[in-house]
Amino acid sequence: MPGKYDDYDFEELPPEVQQAAKDLGYTEKMWDKDKEPKSASKDWDELTEKEKAAAKVFGYDQAKWDAED
Repeated sequence: MPGKYDDYDFEELPPEVQQAAKDLGYTEKMWDKDKEPKSASKDWDELTEKEKAAAKVFGYDQAKWDAED
């Protein structure tokens, strides 16, 4: 899911991106092991407003998010 941050370890992410990842349900361990949080299997309409805002940090909008499935 993370796109341009795919090759970053969690600790290398900018602070706002780390927070967005946490808001989507990632832990540092999950991120570094390429495990996806439960939010990754949700449709855009099922995301909370906080999750939507976090997804936008990664460059997602509804069309891009829903196309990931």
